[in-house]
Amino acid sequence: MTLVFIIILAIVAVAFLYIIINNYQSTKLYKKIIALVIIIIIIAGIVAYSINQSKFDTHVQNMQLAFERGSTLICSFNNQEIRVNKEDFRFLSTSLSFVGKDKLQGYVIDLQKCTKIIPPSTDVEPTESTVIRD
Repeated sequence: MTLVFIIILAIVAVAFLYIIINNYQSTKLYKKIIALVIIIIIIAGIVAYSINQSKFDTHVQNMQLAFERGSTLICSFNNQEIRVNKEDFRFLSTSLSFVGKDKLQGYVIDLQKCTKIIPPSTDVEPTESTVIRD
């Protein structure tokens, strides 16, 4: 959905640029300034979205890799902290979520709700990971 929005914004930006170039001599200065400001806003939006998406992708990769290597993840579920590990959960890459096994059947935890990683076979305190906040 957001990719469609970015494509539409890019098309609008190109259309504005085309209008400015085509009507350069006949367009008044304030219209050129308005068009330029709109193009700058569109480009800034695209850059901000790309940066945010990159942070999200890094967070997902870190959490998924840690889980696959046997680490325990600290995740939020119904205002509780849940320890997610390979013994009790399985990872669904299609929905980026963890589904409970056996006694935890019915638990579905979104990967975005995981914020800390506990390395396997250690008693070390959880480390902070990249957290995406809205």
